[in-house]
Amino acid sequence: MNNVISGGKIVIEEKLVELVEDVIRAAGRVVKKIYSHDISMVEKVDGSPLTQADLASHHIIVEGLASLGLSIPIVSEEDCTCSSLSLSEGCFWLVDPLDGTKEFIHKNGQFTLNIALIVDGEPVLGVVYVPALSLGYSGLVGSSARKWRDDGYSEEIHVSYNHLGSVWRAVVSRSHAQSEVSFLSYLESYTAEPMGSSLKICAIAEGSADIYPRLGHTSEWDIAAAHAVLRAAGGFLIRLDTREELTYGRQDENFLNPSFVAYGDPAVRPPLEHDQNCLDL
Repeated sequence: MNNVISGGKIVIEEKLVELVEDVIRAAGRVVKKIYSHDISMVEKVDGSPLTQADLASHHIIVEGLASLGLSIPIVSEEDCTCSSLSLSEGCFWLVDPLDGTKEFIHKNGQFTLNIALIVDGEPVLGVVYVPALSLGYSGLVGSSARKWRDDGYSEEIHVSYNHLGSVWRAVVSRSHAQSEVSFLSYLESYTAEPMGSSLKICAIAEGSADIYPRLGHTSEWDIAAAHAVLRAAGGFLIRLDTREELTYGRQDENFLNPSFVAYGDPAVRPPLEHDQNCLDL
């Protein structure tokens, strides 16, 4: 593997995507074993759940990324003590070892492992893995996005462009569904499907959904990998306060995201006045 940084510029090869897929699959195998047994959990300081799978996945991913020999800093949900690093420029790995821990505990299968490479604040490479389905999504911005399975299946994916008169397909989080459905009031006709973890953004990337609004805070590691997949598939994820693409490495904000909306077809993008009305609520 050649260095990612060459001649002062960031150079990312397709081979790096494959290596990250290998790392995430290794973590997924361990998570799947834990998933097949009774699951115990503890609460973190912020009240969110933590399981053995979160920690096992974290260690395997961190060790796997370090073994690539690229000397790129790693920020993980389970270890974000990197205040001495400047993350707004250059590159770093952004990892959520288990997104959708509640889904994992409730055994509905909608939990993911997530690895993103951030360059100058932008997600340029992302791999999302769904252990319960042996399914993955990968994206390299400027190249392509793919959906793949452990059995060797792989296909390129793209966002969907709706046709006039069609019903827009929204995905919403189970825990914030009411506010997210209310946000969609500007659309004449839509359906709203509850879904867990970063799968919501991947659904837009593969064209099976059109829009996902999120009001309130999430963390950067929750969405960065899926955001990279979405960008590679032709989609967008914008902040509602500035209407600009969301960026990463905001240590001074504790890696928290503002309200945002992810979408594929620009025709479903909410009007500016609607954004402001929702933010003022």
